[in-house]
Amino acid sequence: MTVPAMWGDASKHAMREAALRAGFIHKIDSDALSVILEPEAAAIYALDNKAPPLLPDLPICLTGETVMIIDAGGGTVDTTVHACQSKGGLVVLAEAVHAAGALSGSAMVDEEFKYVSLSILN
Repeated sequence: MTVPAMWGDASKHAMREAALRAGFIHKIDSDALSVILEPEAAAIYALDNKAPPLLPDLPICLTGETVMIIDAGGGTVDTTVHACQSKGGLVVLAEAVHAAGALSGSAMVDEEFKYVSLSILN
């Protein structure tokens, strides 16, 4: 289950409680459910799927490189920065900078556009 990067531990726990009530898990500390940040999920997906395939012959993340994921959604914009490391012959992601987020997604852009438009028209 993914949550915005700006969510703290209390909010993540609330999501676990909701999953428990919904029957997705049978105990609150179940290993069957992972709650991770949205931009981290995007980074894992990109690494596993070599996305975007701008340069299809190159891996998305080479050992020693750093990648930034920006997840610009409807409500929040979340960022995460990971270092690419080699582990057991695989490239894995290690958090380089703590993930962050803000209420500045497209819904907020829409509201600001409406506010500016109305102020010009009035």
